[in-house]
Amino acid sequence: MEKFFSRLSELVMKKPVLTVFITILIMIGLITGVTRIWMATGNETFIKTDTDTYRNNLKLEEMFGGENILIRLKTADMADLLTVDNLTRIEKLESILLDNKNVYSVIGPASTVRHITAKQAENILTNVRSMRWGLAEMGEKLADISLTIKEMTDNTPTIDLSQTTGQFQQLSQTLHRLIAGQLQLQEGVGRLGSGYTEFAGVILIAASSIDQISSSLEESLQSLSVPEQEKQQILQKTVGLKQSAAVLNQAGSNMQKISGEAQFLSQVPMQTATGLTAMQEGLAAQSRQLETMQKQLPDIGNLSSLGEGLAAFSEKLLAISEGLGVLLETSNIMVPGMPTSQNTLDMILYDEGELRPLFAQMVIDNNNALMMVRLTGTSSDSRTEEVVTLISDFFAHTPLSNTHVTVTGKPVLDIALRTEMRRSMQRMVISALILMVVIVSLVFQVRWRLFPLIVNFAAVVATMGLMGHLGIPMTMVSMAAFPILIGLGIDYSIQFHSRYEEEFTSEEAVTYEA
Repeated sequence: MEKFFSRLSELVMKKPVLTVFITILIMIGLITGVTRIWMATGNETFIKTDTDTYRNNLKLEEMFGGENILIRLKTADMADLLTVDNLTRIEKLESILLDNKNVYSVIGPASTVRHITAKQAENILTNVRSMRWGLAEMGEKLADISLTIKEMTDNTPTIDLSQTTGQFQQLSQTLHRLIAGQLQLQEGVGRLGSGYTEFAGVILIAASSIDQISSSLEESLQSLSVPEQEKQQILQKTVGLKQSAAVLNQAGSNMQKISGEAQFLSQVPMQTATGLTAMQEGLAAQSRQLETMQKQLPDIGNLSSLGEGLAAFSEKLLAISEGLGVLLETSNIMVPGMPTSQNTLDMILYDEGELRPLFAQMVIDNNNALMMVRLTGTSSDSRTEEVVTLISDFFAHTPLSNTHVTVTGKPVLDIALRTEMRRSMQRMVISALILMVVIVSLVFQVRWRLFPLIVNFAAVVATMGLMGHLGIPMTMVSMAAFPILIGLGIDYSIQFHSRYEEEFTSEEAVTYEA
């Protein structure tokens, strides 16, 4: 190592111009690396990237996204924010963000409304699809019904019930005559019974008279003084009279019995007349029903017209079904979007005057709403800063009505932290240089007293350039190390300069003595 530095010092002394030229080229190369250095505040600055913890977290961010940019929307009344104009502007921003490859997802009022409209569009297409098949099926069935009606009208004769109705009326008239005959029969049977009763009384009286005559003759013959033989002959004749009286008596009793039965038989025609009357009333009701049926029977001509109308209606339904089919085939050109009417938007946002639960995660209260922009897990700090700048510039050029927008979140905080680190570093370096110039000027009483500061500044720039070329970011740890680096550098430069002045002074003294 000593030989190396000895040869290096000899080379510097023998070829000073070449040494300075090479040094300038190296410094220029290192200075170009300063522009490539960046500030890092991510997890990789605190934990090694080859650990399982870091790898698992990186895999999780790749699958589900990384950190979130939060956009606070503050308004005096939520109704002032949830307007068609404001949500249209927010939707435009969401569209721009979703086209950015560093954005994983966007959740906000506009995206939720778009999700609802997309779901409604899907439901509409499903209903249209069902309607199409339903109309097609209905059209086919109506066509079948029309064909059936046509066949029926072609093969069905004309139905006329007027002749049957006339026959029922004639039968009713016949029953009327039968009822009248039965009533007359009842009257005749009643009269017959009365005649039999009177005749039976006359016969019974005659029988009694004959019996009395027979008894009187028998008594008179018993008192006559005639021969016994003639008396017996006369008595035999009286026996015939008694027998005749007995026969007449029996006949009178039978006629009285027949008279009683005749009175019973008089009820039969009455019952028959009552049954016939019921039959007549039933026939009259049937006749009226036939007349009603005749009136209600459809006209075959009307059925034919109905069939033709159903056929035409079937063709129209099938045409509508085909039109819905074309609509479904071209439905991909219809993209759900933001409603253009405030009433339609309110119908999506509110349910019975209350904000739908779907918006609860983004509408905090009546004055504050939230948008969340989730970045990809592989988004670098510079790309994250581009997304934040894009959001801020958008709201600066396209402000929301009656709404104050605040862009925040950990990525925004990291950007602010990096910006503050740069400013702090600039202030630190400038302040350190000023202090060192003052201190060196007052304390270090040698020639070229500010030369160590130039060397130290060159060393700091060379270190930062080397970090840029090697891809080493500027972190809070390196920021903390730079003051130490500057202090050690200036201390070493002053010591080197002092030692050089001592050697230079001793050589001059030797020269003067010689």
